[in-house]
Amino acid sequence: MCHLMKFYLLIAVFVLLGIGTWLITSSSSNHPAINSSTNSSSDSSTTIPAVTPDETIVASQLGRNQLLKIQWGVTPEAPFHIAQGPDQGNGFCDVLLQRLAVYLPDVRQERLLDTHANIRLRMQQHQQVCFPCTLFKPETATAQARIYSEPTHFYRPHGIVVRKSAAQNFIEQFGSPIDLVKLLRSDYRYSFPVARRFGDLQPLIDQYSKNYHAIPDAKNSQDIFRLVDQSALDFSIDFQSALTYYNRSEQHQLIFLPIAGQPQLLAGAISCPDTNWGQLAIFRINKVVEKLRQDPQLLENLRFWQGSDLPAYQSEPATGRNEPESP
Repeated sequence: MCHLMKFYLLIAVFVLLGIGTWLITSSSSNHPAINSSTNSSSDSSTTIPAVTPDETIVASQLGRNQLLKIQWGVTPEAPFHIAQGPDQGNGFCDVLLQRLAVYLPDVRQERLLDTHANIRLRMQQHQQVCFPCTLFKPETATAQARIYSEPTHFYRPHGIVVRKSAAQNFIEQFGSPIDLVKLLRSDYRYSFPVARRFGDLQPLIDQYSKNYHAIPDAKNSQDIFRLVDQSALDFSIDFQSALTYYNRSEQHQLIFLPIAGQPQLLAGAISCPDTNWGQLAIFRINKVVEKLRQDPQLLENLRFWQGSDLPAYQSEPATGRNEPESP
């Protein structure tokens, strides 16, 4: 009995040794030895392509997140964005975003409807939100913790919106173009939507605000214009394009008077929070900004709202200023 057990044990050992030998041989055949001369080969099929630093950033972002996502802060302010009515979706910022989506097909774009104040607050909090249509003011970028794209298009400057019946009286008192300081020092009542900002005019508006009337219920420029129309206010300050939209739908027509010292054209741009995400978003936008500037559909829409002679953006345009004349 003892000899029989020894015999079976010997057979088991030989079987195990055979299996082990087979496994070692199989593993070696499936994983050939590394040849140091292969690693130094100059064969193009094994060479990693050169990538520029900018492209590296984009590639790494897309590799981690599948798609770059940009959330656009949209305010219901016509004709920037038109949310309802026969012109719905045909504001110039609506069209700008539509055309930008064409040039950045790999970027996921969403819209966040909110007020100016809330969108600015979101950007200050470094949320992933960008303003698609803002005045190009890079000198204020650091203080606002935001960054700007290269300019995308031109705006006509702000002006004074008054009733037709009052226009001549304004010109006689405050000149043509209008002397804004003199007007703001007068007793005429005015207003504009809460949280609106006016670029280089803002310090003057802040300094001479005694006759500014805040209208909390006014959701946009159109509500303010109706109060001017009804003589509840004497004037407002706004873009001419906003008045163009108002006059398309209202029975009573208002008049736009230019402000002295304003340039004939203002540069518009896209702004994002100054974060790694915001810098990446602006980088991607700047890559296609020249296409956006020359886009026929965007230019056609801009010229509809701001005048047929509005030029496409150029780096160094001839932008004179409206000089005051004596009343």
